[in-house]
Amino acid sequence: MPLYYLYLVGWLEKEGFASEILDLKPNYLIATARWLNTEKIIERIIYEVKNMSPLCIGLCSFVTDYSEQMKLASLLKKAYKDIPIIVGNAQASFRPQDFIYSGSPIDYAVIGEGEITLTELLGYLKYKNKNREEILGIAYLNRNQFHQTGKRPLIQDLSALPYPLPYHKLNMRYYLTPNTGTSGMLRSQAEIIAGRGCPFKCEFCAANVVWKQNSNYKPVRLMPTGRIVDEIIYLKKTYNIDSFFIIDDTFTIKKTYVIDFCNELIKRKINLIWEFQSRVNLIDEELIRLLKKARCIQIHFGVESGSQKILDRVRKEIKMEDTIKVFDMCKDYKIRTTANIIVNLPEENEEDIKLTEKLLKRIRPAFVNIAITAAYPGTALQAEFFPNMKKEDYPLLSSFEGRMDKFKMCNHNLDLIEVVRRLRKYSQASSILPFNNKQFIKSFIRSKHKLEYISIYLLHLLQILFLSTEYIFKKMVISGKARKFW
Repeated sequence: MPLYYLYLVGWLEKEGFASEILDLKPNYLIATARWLNTEKIIERIIYEVKNMSPLCIGLCSFVTDYSEQMKLASLLKKAYKDIPIIVGNAQASFRPQDFIYSGSPIDYAVIGEGEITLTELLGYLKYKNKNREEILGIAYLNRNQFHQTGKRPLIQDLSALPYPLPYHKLNMRYYLTPNTGTSGMLRSQAEIIAGRGCPFKCEFCAANVVWKQNSNYKPVRLMPTGRIVDEIIYLKKTYNIDSFFIIDDTFTIKKTYVIDFCNELIKRKINLIWEFQSRVNLIDEELIRLLKKARCIQIHFGVESGSQKILDRVRKEIKMEDTIKVFDMCKDYKIRTTANIIVNLPEENEEDIKLTEKLLKRIRPAFVNIAITAAYPGTALQAEFFPNMKKEDYPLLSSFEGRMDKFKMCNHNLDLIEVVRRLRKYSQASSILPFNNKQFIKSFIRSKHKLEYISIYLLHLLQILFLSTEYIFKKMVISGKARKFW
């Protein structure tokens, strides 16, 4: 769910600017080839923009979609040369010069949090009510030269953000159709942001760059717990969600905040299962006990590696004993766990991979997510290993081959795709519907999506049956028994 667009549009409408989100999603779970065809999607976008006749067009860009966004921007500029195009999000914040140069289709880059900046920029475009040099947090061409204004302070009071978010501007059926997401657990789920910012300095993550640029302001800001629960209740009543996922980088940064949130869920009898992301050094048994009572069903942990040497090298600031202790506690309280693992880290050797395997065997997570590390712009790894990275290299960051070739950082020659497959086998969850979990069963019984769950589950079983049959037949062919079988 594109929450960044929801926050921007909600804020702009509160400030008097009518805004729309062009959300071209199919109304069914399995997209046809038409929806997977980039050319068709771009044609539709250009057609829809013509019907809207907007004051400006906004795009959000990350490094992995940079090339596609620039292609889209070029076609939009060609079709509507008088409409300013504005880009924001991570890539625009880390490298605004990638978008602002002579001949670029992009007119403005918004750097950092966009709500206030975009409001002021639209005011300038519509009313010419101030000098654009006075608008903090933007970049543009000035006399054909790249120009960036001063830094925009972070929003300190998150209660000023819009409520409820304008979900009606999205194809919510698409986002809330039951799916397994990153947890391997089938559910109809909405994503929630409880706060912004992360105080940690992991070298593979770019999340702390923006707050480093705003050193006089608190990096972590939290929404009032009552306000978050209000949003959850709104989603439950309006869209019949069965669960929610708090997608903050680290939800448990402030223990008293999490306690207040859980108590609010219990007091208001929110009968929804939920999950969140955290760190193993920020969870204790008191918290686990309360989370269980508040119907938390799964916690996602950044385990990263089974080698303490590697964890220290990338400044993860966790200890192996904390990982083992927390996973054991979660098992005792029957809370599912996800272990997020990354390979291709600096100084990583074959022994470190074996240590990661050993750790996964020991902690036995319900689900294992494995990624091949990419040195994204804005990370300490990119600054150290690839300081001269060019925008022409960005497509390579999106492919396993690119990360294993040009952007390799590890000290071994193992096939990283094989390593990923090997480590994924340590997922313990045997079903996308965990019927061994009482809270999940209750959620399933109450759900208004039961027919969707059952149909998807049956399709899943048929797929397993088909793959098993195919595997058996291939074995028979190899062993020369196929003729006898037929």
